[in-house]
Amino acid sequence: AWLQTDGLDAYTAAYVEAAKTKLKHGNRNELTINPHKLEVMMVLSMTTGLRQGELRALRRCDYSANRQMIKIRGGIDHGTQNIGLAKTDEGQDREIEVPSEVCAMLDDFLSKSKFQTFDDLIFPSTVGTPLRKNDFSQACKPIRAACPFVDEDTGKPLHFLWSDLRHAFASNLIDQLGANWAEVAESMGHTNANFTRKQYGHYIVDEEKSARKREAAANILVKRKGRS
Repeated sequence: AWLQTDGLDAYTAAYVEAAKTKLKHGNRNELTINPHKLEVMMVLSMTTGLRQGELRALRRCDYSANRQMIKIRGGIDHGTQNIGLAKTDEGQDREIEVPSEVCAMLDDFLSKSKFQTFDDLIFPSTVGTPLRKNDFSQACKPIRAACPFVDEDTGKPLHFLWSDLRHAFASNLIDQLGANWAEVAESMGHTNANFTRKQYGHYIVDEEKSARKREAAANILVKRKGRS
């Protein structure tokens, strides 16, 4: 919930600050993604549930501003920078709705890109090739350093990962659709609804538990008011 509200702004601010001194190109251990590009990618990932590999492979022809849709035509093959098929058969050629506010942000970003042909990547490197997985790993480091979290139950540190954006999308989708696992699975590009339920079913279970606990606590007040 925090990531969907103040969190994204906090992460963006942390990266902007780090990029002032660490933004370089060609060094595997430095930041290579422009802060504005990173912000657009984070927002798009969190509002569409795109996998990192799908985001890296996304081309201008995959995005329809008029329809406010993105069609997943492929993904980056694991361990390479080659564009292949999506991770799952169900994820291949799926269409994802893009909120109008995100479309406006994406349209503005694309209008300023130097890569303007139909087949150009939406989020390329400075030379037009797909971003490396390491580019994302490096981008997460200053965010983790500036925005530390601790698990309330275990006391262990929680580290921001790029996949958290996809998980935030899933949790929000479940919050809106409930246990409609087939529809959630379709949006996520999962192999089947059972996999989605196993991955994210705890969101529903936890909320149901919380609701029962609130009801139990409220009964205490009811009994208290009924005292003679």
